[in-house]
Amino acid sequence: METAAVDFRSDNVAPAADEVVRGLAELGLQAASPYGDDDVTQHLPALLTEVFGQTAVGWPVPTGTAANAMTIGALLPQGGVVVCHERAHALHSEEGATTYANPRIRFVALPGEDGRLDPASCEAALRNVSGPKLLTLTQANEYGCAYDLPSLAALSDTARRTGARLHLDGARLAAACCALDISPRDVVAAARPDALALGLTKVGAMSSDAAIFFGASLPQDWRATMRRSGFLSSKMRYQSIQIHILMRTGLWLELARHSVEMSQRLRQGVESAPGVICVRPSQSNVLLVEFTDRVQAAFAASPFLVKQWIDPKLTRLVTSHATQMSEVDRFTAWLRTV
Repeated sequence: METAAVDFRSDNVAPAADEVVRGLAELGLQAASPYGDDDVTQHLPALLTEVFGQTAVGWPVPTGTAANAMTIGALLPQGGVVVCHERAHALHSEEGATTYANPRIRFVALPGEDGRLDPASCEAALRNVSGPKLLTLTQANEYGCAYDLPSLAALSDTARRTGARLHLDGARLAAACCALDISPRDVVAAARPDALALGLTKVGAMSSDAAIFFGASLPQDWRATMRRSGFLSSKMRYQSIQIHILMRTGLWLELARHSVEMSQRLRQGVESAPGVICVRPSQSNVLLVEFTDRVQAAFAASPFLVKQWIDPKLTRLVTSHATQMSEVDRFTAWLRTV
């Protein structure tokens, strides 16, 4: 009997959460106003304000790329400079979506250990540019690492001191919160972002992330911008229902917590296995591991799907809300046979 494959390439491979699938079936049967005028979408600002503890407005978008491009573009409507880490997803992995939407935006990329920026280098870069500018931080980042609250506060202070807006790429915000044992409210209070690109597909949504603005950051022509970009869905309620199901009871954090627990179990097993050169730090559900050449070569004939990431020597192992303990244990047991 063929052994079922276990996929550690990404949390995007996971199915939608059962609660989301059932909720869409139950709540999506009635007719409703189109283009975001339905009751569920109209309730999102109240829900997001409650979750994040700051006055917030938000709209569902189909992808994290859309969330980043829309929020960054809205904060720099006349163009400007985005200071980011050199491996930031918005710069490195989105095919230039932000600058495609607004060619007057340009990126300034900075190095930083484990994907984190430091206040001193950010301040120097921000003071070296004139005109509108923005600092974007990723929580958690491409390396699987996250900022603690003092670091977020220090970087936020740097942005304010230099006249820059602050943007958060929160594709794995829920996982970072669970790994650091902090709340989304804690993150927003420390970072004081103008906008947040929130990832929910990675924690159980079927087809919905969110573009969120705090305080008075929402541009007046946002609805028109959404329509021009092709993201003003006629049946937006189906995206909003997913956000409602995941966030109103804290389900998104519960699912993220499971993914982090599985990642921590995976780390424990991998660290003690032969054929492992090093395991990089992580504060999320993403592990970067350097295996020996022997293990790397063995993956091709194994039942485990993995992905090389950032460096050809590094293998990315990502757990999800659907990862089973038995799958993690199968992987670490297999490592001991290679």
